[in-house]
Amino acid sequence: MEHLAPLGGVYQAGTFSGNPMVMKAGLETLKLLTKEFYRSLNQRCESMAQEVNEAFKKGGVDAHLAHFHSMMSVRFRKEAVHNYQDAQDASGGEKYQKLFHHMLNAGIYLPPADLEAFFISGMHTPADLKKLAQELKKFFA
Repeated sequence: MEHLAPLGGVYQAGTFSGNPMVMKAGLETLKLLTKEFYRSLNQRCESMAQEVNEAFKKGGVDAHLAHFHSMMSVRFRKEAVHNYQDAQDASGGEKYQKLFHHMLNAGIYLPPADLEAFFISGMHTPADLKKLAQELKKFFA
């Protein structure tokens, strides 16, 4: 600690560094992140992704919603992505730009680049996931 200012030459500061209210909020949040919380979150995400992928398959859409627990990404091919080359091959280019703007107009903000993932959180309601699924299916219909 003697290396930190004002004793030492390392200046360390931050808006919330050591703020008791922020520390208490962080600790309370950690208490909510139980195995049951993650089990429920992952189940909701899995169900929504399966619904979207089934609709894509039924409609002959060259896309799928890749997912791992609550992390998701739209891929522009039917097959799963296993490595970086697969991801490059499944990128959407202009299609992703159109998807991005479609979703934005529907009030859903996807990552601006199609090789990025998006995340579902505990704050997303079943209605939010239903809307996400509906808008993805609507775009690719």
